[in-house]
Amino acid sequence: MVGPTDRAPVNPFPIISRNFSLLSRPWPDAGDSLSSPTGAQGRLRDHDRRRLDGRNNVALFISPQEAENIFGNLFGFLRDDPVFRDRLRRQDMSIRLIQTDPDCCFFISADEFHIGEGVPEQATVTIRMSCDVAHSLWLGKLLVPTAIATRKVRIQGKVSRVLDLVPILRPAFDDYPEVARTAGLPV
Repeated sequence: MVGPTDRAPVNPFPIISRNFSLLSRPWPDAGDSLSSPTGAQGRLRDHDRRRLDGRNNVALFISPQEAENIFGNLFGFLRDDPVFRDRLRRQDMSIRLIQTDPDCCFFISADEFHIGEGVPEQATVTIRMSCDVAHSLWLGKLLVPTAIATRKVRIQGKVSRVLDLVPILRPAFDDYPEVARTAGLPV
């Protein structure tokens, strides 16, 4: 007769114990759906000049100057667009973009455009996100409402103003893939 202590214990979390081995390895095997940023020889495959962030992900931007140049080119197209400036003026809107990893700052209004240290503190809307999230947003891979809902993008000011801003920024969404491609970023 088998007593209650002779039975094997039942795991109430079979999925966790079965997949725990995947979590304990630093990199998944080549057959897994996820792959490490390094190839078989241990060197970076696609982004050999990019740095690894603390979560072993390949960061797209290696310096604040690189991010300022790439996003500055994008906003330079907007600055030169009279329709964009007119729409900002009609809506009395100014935008302060604070991007992290690496840190850079932008200020855009109908009459002003600043990059870096001289960015004014006061703006109608302040938008804070990482440079990698900004890259995904401008490519259209991440939608603005989704980014706000998941807190990948943080807003100071009225969210409705940010959502009104999206159609105004349509030329930037159209131009960014070419800007990123020219800079050597993945599109």
